[in-house]
Amino acid sequence: MKNHSALEEVKNQLERGIHEVMTSAAFHDWLKFIASFHSYSFNNTILIFFQKTGSYGGQGLS
Repeated sequence: MKNHSALEEVKNQLERGIHEVMTSAAFHDWLKFIASFHSYSFNNTILIFFQKTGSYGGQGLS
């Protein structure tokens, strides 16, 4: 029974953490940002996000 209650507590903490992330403004901003870079790799998108957080939509070469 002790293991079951510890597992329940871990599950509850995980659910609360996921809820906090999913409803945060920062997560919303990340989703909005990543949607504008749909043709970039995930790694490149992260690099761009942390280097210039005001960036939206990539510029191609003319």
